[in-house]
Amino acid sequence: MLCISTQKQLRILTGLYRISTNTNRRIKINAIKQKHKYSSISSEYITDLKLMSTADAQDIRKNPRRALFNRVFLESDQNIPPGSLIEFKLRTSESEIIKITGFTEWSNDGSIADTNTGIAVKLIEMHRIDDIKTAPKGKSAEEKTEQTETTEQTKVTEPAETRGDEKKETSIPTSSTTSELLESLMGSKPELSSGTPVEINKDTPSTIASFILDDGSVKIVWINDLNSSIFIGSALAEIPPETANSHIQSKMIPDNVLENFQEVLNIGASLFNKPKLPHVSFDKVILSTDDIPEEIARLISNPGERSDFKAVFPEYGEGGMSILEKL
Repeated sequence: MLCISTQKQLRILTGLYRISTNTNRRIKINAIKQKHKYSSISSEYITDLKLMSTADAQDIRKNPRRALFNRVFLESDQNIPPGSLIEFKLRTSESEIIKITGFTEWSNDGSIADTNTGIAVKLIEMHRIDDIKTAPKGKSAEEKTEQTETTEQTKVTEPAETRGDEKKETSIPTSSTTSELLESLMGSKPELSSGTPVEINKDTPSTIASFILDDGSVKIVWINDLNSSIFIGSALAEIPPETANSHIQSKMIPDNVLENFQEVLNIGASLFNKPKLPHVSFDKVILSTDDIPEEIARLISNPGERSDFKAVFPEYGEGGMSILEKL
């Protein structure tokens, strides 16, 4: 049965749908639900849901983008045919909005009894945009973003003697932005502060997530130690802290916790997508106890930019994370 969170912050990753039906349409929908997991999103977090043009859908099919890992279920009474390309905006916190596109897999406008009303979507792209509340009066968030980017570009083009050494803009988010995204998924806000690099060894598993450019090359590596990996994956599914800490004692990340954690990484790709910078998407996550691919190992040993955080997760404990970028 679909579980919709009533908390003020968005809670993604709810249960599988298991609905027995008799009609052909119900049977078809049920078959899809049995095959895939959908994270539910309450309508209170969704704005500007719209059907994209046929030309846009055909363009994506002819020039396929790298599909995201997620499938989501949107609370909505709109009846949108399967295979349609839609776009909507998702508010994940008070200061962040994500624009999302995806293809519908099935929908129910309420005409099918005993079936959840809403739209099941396979995600294609996610991009973070500025909060419209902070945009200048009379201007949209997109216009404000463009204005901010122009100002930043003007600063970059100042004379060398007044600006010092040039430095490429980084895709690495701030600690506050990272904390807000985690809060929107976990329901409680972790405190992130400056920390030390996460140690990678074969004895204690840490998670190593890679994020790639559209050409397939690795751009970002996000490393979480054993504690952070388990705490995040556990909090997402409301696994008790006692159980989470028992996993840490055994130095093991259960499959269900790792799967939950991977959901966060996939959505976390939005952290690295900034205006005028290359598009980045989640690729995969491996354990430090496994063989590390050469390209990822090179970035870890010689990053162009990095941020290391100490993370305190309410009710769970402390962990560490490092975000590395190839410039």
